[in-house]
Amino acid sequence: MFKTLLARVLGFSRRQDPDTPPDEFWAEMQECEQRIRELEARPPSVDILYEALQILKPRLHFDIELEGDPPTSVCLRHSSGMTHYLSFENGLYHDFWTQAAETDLDRSDSLERIVWSAAGMVPPSIYIRAYRWAERHHRIGRHPKTRKVIGVPTNIIENEYSKEFEKADGIWRRKL
Repeated sequence: MFKTLLARVLGFSRRQDPDTPPDEFWAEMQECEQRIRELEARPPSVDILYEALQILKPRLHFDIELEGDPPTSVCLRHSSGMTHYLSFENGLYHDFWTQAAETDLDRSDSLERIVWSAAGMVPPSIYIRAYRWAERHHRIGRHPKTRKVIGVPTNIIENEYSKEFEKADGIWRRKL
């Protein structure tokens, strides 16, 4: 900590302004997040779910297909081999995912939460808040030799995540 402080005082290290916009990738992801939130205001359906995933497709590289006629689910395939079958039934979004021998069912009343979860990402606003908290408290994960930033520890992301979403009775819900 003393070395960091000394480097800052000598001008070798600069402190990032909390209002500094993130790099280009995160700026794009925040734009996607805003568009998905706009879709969440519309009546929920499989078509809205498909449209939300289409927003992320060019940036995150996965395959998306509507299944059924009329569409009853969306199949999302990651290059890692993970497959998600997403649907909307009885007021909840369902994500049945498989990878090798593992399977699970994730249920949520939030389009935003189910889309980011299926994409394998944390919503950008939550990740950026967690990153800034970790930066202020000197908890950013760094490579031991190069000191290059690796990322934010999972428990810090979970703390920020729990400020917006909670899981009750096996269903993820947005906090009011």
